[in-house]
Amino acid sequence: MAIDNRPTRIKTLIKYLYSFCPYPLTVHIGKGKREHLRIVDFSVLETLRKAPLNQLTNSTTFEALLPTLGLCGGKMYYPAHLNKYRDKGLLHMQMPNQFAPYLIKLSELGVRKYCEIGVKYGGTFAITTEYLQRLSGLEYACAADINYCPSLVRYSRRNRRASFYQLDSASDSFLHLLKQHKFDAVFVDGDHEEKACYNDILNATQYARHVIVHDISNDYTPGPGNAWKQMKKAFSDRYIFHEFTAQYADLLRDTGNIKLLGIGLAELIDRP
Repeated sequence: MAIDNRPTRIKTLIKYLYSFCPYPLTVHIGKGKREHLRIVDFSVLETLRKAPLNQLTNSTTFEALLPTLGLCGGKMYYPAHLNKYRDKGLLHMQMPNQFAPYLIKLSELGVRKYCEIGVKYGGTFAITTEYLQRLSGLEYACAADINYCPSLVRYSRRNRRASFYQLDSASDSFLHLLKQHKFDAVFVDGDHEEKACYNDILNATQYARHVIVHDISNDYTPGPGNAWKQMKKAFSDRYIFHEFTAQYADLLRDTGNIKLLGIGLAELIDRP
């Protein structure tokens, strides 16, 4: 007896058509449990594309530019002077004083192929992709998330060097993707449970050169930080470990000394 695949095809079509929805409509739809359906405002990427290179390679000036691309809203904490950028633009969930020096370092590693695990609204992925295209000649970038991300479906139509896959990073399909492309860098920001995060790290070490781990100093989600510590111990002779964990003094004061986010970059040591 033949299996009727029409419901699946219809659902796939609806999801694809949704990625064409006007930005204001997705703001209304993408609330609560459907927040991943919100589509970001990609028009702000012109700021990044037109910025002078010396502004993008200086940590201070780049840090000042990043908030203007739009920060996420919701329960995320930011220092008071950045609140005017919340819930706008690309909705990226990064601290500018961590994200800027990290991207500058990443751009120095000759990244031609980039992969991101866990994308939320897709803002971090879009910024990283655009930045590496300008600074290091990025040829291909792909994002993977267990949830559908209409923002990145839309973005991949506009940027032919980018792709989005709705995949579980623990699946065989995702492992095939890693094996196929042999990425220069993989950004791990998916499942924040320690065991799952470390599994993503191990898979990345097998098929990519450099490995990045998000939330390594986040007091709210200790899993990635613990997984990062495991990686540093297990691969101490294979990587140079960089940590971007600066905190805003006023935010530490306002939150009772709670540390947020943090980015770890494991740079593969090139052997002669």
